[in-house]
Amino acid sequence: MTPFYDNRKLEEAQEDCKAASRIDRYRVGEKALYLPYGFGWKYILKEDIIDVETSHANIRQKGCMATPLRIPAAVVTTKFGAEKLVFDRVKSLDLLVEALTGRETHSEPVEPIRCL
Repeated sequence: MTPFYDNRKLEEAQEDCKAASRIDRYRVGEKALYLPYGFGWKYILKEDIIDVETSHANIRQKGCMATPLRIPAAVVTTKFGAEKLVFDRVKSLDLLVEALTGRETHSEPVEPIRCL
């Protein structure tokens, strides 16, 4: 388990990750947000997180009549930069925002982009 930003180490990262609650593909612990990275995990300390905003991401499909998909996402702003996290469901996005910021959100369902 490694820190997302090299200069921010957490001694008890393994224990915190095991006790963390799982939200979609991410984990939120007492002291850090855990992101899947290859076959392991990277973490961002909660004290480094400044803000979390709801957003969406466009993903292009491949194929003959491919249309882009809009999926729910969150932008996590830290002292060192910003990271975009994507989710399968809007409810998971709302749960992560509530767990990190303490504020309740009710994001609108993301409508797919339609080509005419």
